[in-house]
Amino acid sequence: MQLQLHELHYNLGHVLHQQENLPGAIASYQQAIALCPSQAAHYNLAVALDEQGQTEAAIAHYRQSILLQEPDNQWNQPGLSAYLGLGQALIRQGQFEEAIQLCQQALALDSSHSVSAEFYCCLAQTFAAQGQINPAIAPTSTQFPWSLT
Repeated sequence: MQLQLHELHYNLGHVLHQQENLPGAIASYQQAIALCPSQAAHYNLAVALDEQGQTEAAIAHYRQSILLQEPDNQWNQPGLSAYLGLGQALIRQGQFEEAIQLCQQALALDSSHSVSAEFYCCLAQTFAAQGQINPAIAPTSTQFPWSLT
């Protein structure tokens, strides 16, 4: 099996990312995207940029990752991770309304409830970041109806 050049750059980016060489990983993911844009390369570039504190650039690549997803595969692990990463980045940027809309959209589309917990947590974090404690508690208490008393 022979890898194509974009796959080599992507794999190198992954190895460098695991070694915490963020500048090298970012450069490799960018090369992979320049040669052949993919959902995975945009997502991994977003994560590396996010870890380096480049939140605005990360948001752009989370969005690209989501746009490149197959409609039937939005709820696979890479797709979910892109939505969650975008939600978290939006919260850090103070874009609360968009983060709330993203979480609510994800919850509405998750008919199997396979990922609801993650999005309820993101929604709660968004409300809490705005100082709205009651709305932050409400979604999680209805989704997880146990008592700590």
